[in-house]
Amino acid sequence: MIGEFGGRQVDLNSKEGIWQNELVKYIQKNNLSFTYWSWNPNSSDTGGILLDDWQSVDLPKQQLLSQLLPPVQVQPLDQPSNPPVSPTPTPSISPSTISTVQLKVTTEISSNWETGFCVSFKITNQGNTKVNNWQLAFNMNQAKINNFWNADFKQQGAIQYVVTPLDWGKTIEPNQVRDTGFCASKLGSDYQPQQTAAVSI
Repeated sequence: MIGEFGGRQVDLNSKEGIWQNELVKYIQKNNLSFTYWSWNPNSSDTGGILLDDWQSVDLPKQQLLSQLLPPVQVQPLDQPSNPPVSPTPTPSISPSTISTVQLKVTTEISSNWETGFCVSFKITNQGNTKVNNWQLAFNMNQAKINNFWNADFKQQGAIQYVVTPLDWGKTIEPNQVRDTGFCASKLGSDYQPQQTAAVSI
């Protein structure tokens, strides 16, 4: 079993991100057990699977680790033979509710000028079943969002943003594409979104 491993970066450019990706491949290839550090966000050297609000999940990190996790199906402990019909509860994102349905995100800078830029995200359902709700996350350093469309954009921590769909855009049928995006002011040369990932919840 691999003991605790973890880190803040999971991209394919930084040393830490490359190391985490290679270790995950090694664990998967050799069918090893593992523990990951950490769940809570206040680990100063690694950060956590949770973001600083202690509720939202770091989606790129969860997406990396989901390669090592089997699908989880949650069943109620006691279920009557004829359960009453009730509204579907609002889903909350947690390790047990992250689906295996594959969502592909295409990022395009649709406009770019001296002081600002606009980004378009296209979220495609590549699975065979519909997605009933989803969430997208990305990191962005030197930029400030001015406006956005077709979803809610909220900043979590210093550089991460979490995107949640509007009610009419929560469902994505197989092969369907949802389009959202934003425009922002440039605050430096490192302004483009990075580590973009989407999951169904």
